[in-house]
Amino acid sequence: MGRAIAAFRQAAQLTPRDPDVRANLQFARNQVQGPTLPAGLWVRWLGKLTLNEWTVLASIALWVLFLLLAVSQWRPALKPSLRNSLIAATAATVVLCACLGAAWFQAHSVHLAIVIKPQAVARYGPLKESQDAFTVHDGAELRLLDRKDDWLQVTTGGSQVGWLRRDQVIIAQ
Repeated sequence: MGRAIAAFRQAAQLTPRDPDVRANLQFARNQVQGPTLPAGLWVRWLGKLTLNEWTVLASIALWVLFLLLAVSQWRPALKPSLRNSLIAATAATVVLCACLGAAWFQAHSVHLAIVIKPQAVARYGPLKESQDAFTVHDGAELRLLDRKDDWLQVTTGGSQVGWLRRDQVIIAQ
């Protein structure tokens, strides 16, 4: 199941609005038992568009703002009538640039570890002799926090933090 989730996640990055890919990914995620990283509302909302689409929207908003500023400088008589449009364009530019920054951070800084073993025991330390912290099952998606040799520190998003061996997971963005 973990390999299927990793493949569907990769397919979703290539075709973000394909309903079949989204349905298959959701179906595979529903088969996973035990703790897994829940996708937050903000992450789901940012995932509606690709990073390129966020860039295009932010660029358009910025150019509209520049155009309105230029018109207000060339035609001072139009300044009062352009005031509300300038405020709206400025707000849209700020919001879209913030969304672009958040989408970029999500795409480049947040890495996931997808469990590919039937059962993987997360430990309190990066040693085989460390105590068990929690158990995750095939297909669990966990946030990657740190790496040390052949061990990965992961979290379920809540208070559960542990170390898994590298051969028990696939690392995905």
